[in-house]
Amino acid sequence: MGIKLAKARGCTVTAISRNTKKQELAKNSGADGFVVSTDPAAMATAAGTLDLILNTIPAGHKWSMYQPLLKKRGRHVMFGIHSGMGAAQYAAKVRSKCSIVPSVIGGIPNTQEVMDLCAREKIYPEIEVVPVQKLNEVYVSTITLDCTIFAWTVLLCTSPQ
Repeated sequence: MGIKLAKARGCTVTAISRNTKKQELAKNSGADGFVVSTDPAAMATAAGTLDLILNTIPAGHKWSMYQPLLKKRGRHVMFGIHSGMGAAQYAAKVRSKCSIVPSVIGGIPNTQEVMDLCAREKIYPEIEVVPVQKLNEVYVSTITLDCTIFAWTVLLCTSPQ
């Protein structure tokens, strides 16, 4: 969704992932570029090219590996709370003249603005409905991060069948 929203706002978007498994999804969502973060040559090529990183990694990770991708005075926004956030903010300011900031919930007006943008631009999430029999498979894919989508939401309901 982040790629789609950024494109609707006129941004040039580069998706970053540890491998190429999400590259097709990123391109189909509108990404202009794709960087494999475990490829040193790709990371070197992308160094200093980004104004903003929206970091959606949902767990503690080595955030500092992404800092060289930012232009001077770039911003690294981390969604969610991560261990070492305070130290990360300080280190980023001292070392690279870039800032690291946590995200916060914008409230109802900001949420409505995003919803209106999605409606106007016809931006929809990618949805895959799977039977409950595949629940373990879905769970394992989130732990191993071996999934082609970014998040799973599990809705359970009773069915007459």
